[in-house]
Amino acid sequence: MKKTVYLLLAIFLAQGILTSKAYAEKPISSDESVIYSVFIYHFTKYVKWPESSRYQSGDFVIGVLGNTPLMAELEKMAATKKVDDRSIKIVKYSTPDEIGKDVCHILYLPEGKSDLFDDVQKKTRYNSTLIVTHKEDLGKAGSQINFVVREGKPRFEMNENALFERNLKYVSTLRSLAIMI
Repeated sequence: MKKTVYLLLAIFLAQGILTSKAYAEKPISSDESVIYSVFIYHFTKYVKWPESSRYQSGDFVIGVLGNTPLMAELEKMAATKKVDDRSIKIVKYSTPDEIGKDVCHILYLPEGKSDLFDDVQKKTRYNSTLIVTHKEDLGKAGSQINFVVREGKPRFEMNENALFERNLKYVSTLRSLAIMI
């Protein structure tokens, strides 16, 4: 009897672990895309880019590496919002090699492309690009902002050192909303 109970318990635990891994690796839904696009828009208000004309003139560029449902939500947002009277331009990058040629203020790296994080870091290392990721532990690995889910709610981690390394400053409100790492 005890062996049967332990066997059933092991099966249920294994099934729960497998299910939670599958859930953690699924692409974001359209509802989540709305939430994350709002987060990204608000980052434009709370992060300060260098005063050079490179970052203060022209369109405010938000880049996305690869395909993600978030792209459509960002495009909707860009059609109706501005950053300091500047239009928002959404740019899709297919590979890290395309990044860094022109100004990109914010770059979103979806979970499905997180294996390219090191390449993205190298391509943008001399730029003041805010890298926003969406995978556990990428904040600790050097992403400035990393989306996470805590207690079933979307949150974001902020890596203060990574922000300063990119010559990015932030308003204290952002710090109060973030999970600091």
